Amino acid sequence: MVTMSPMSVGVRCDARMIGHTSLHFKSQEAWDKALQGPEGALLLADVSNYSSETPIILVGEVIRKS
Repeated sequence: MVTMSPMSVGVRCDARMIGHTSLHFKSQEAWDKALQGPEGALLLADVSNYSSETPIILVGEVIRKS
């Protein structure tokens, strides 16, 4: 899922838009493996084509209530 919205997640800036991307993995290990692979390097290198800002990476668990 990729969403673009102004003032996303409470971040304040002078830009008209900032990006917010949510990536969901089955485990922290799966995320680490994906980021360390060649595709992860390409992903991180490509960020500068879309933003002049350094990405902030937040990691957490999805908690579901039944």
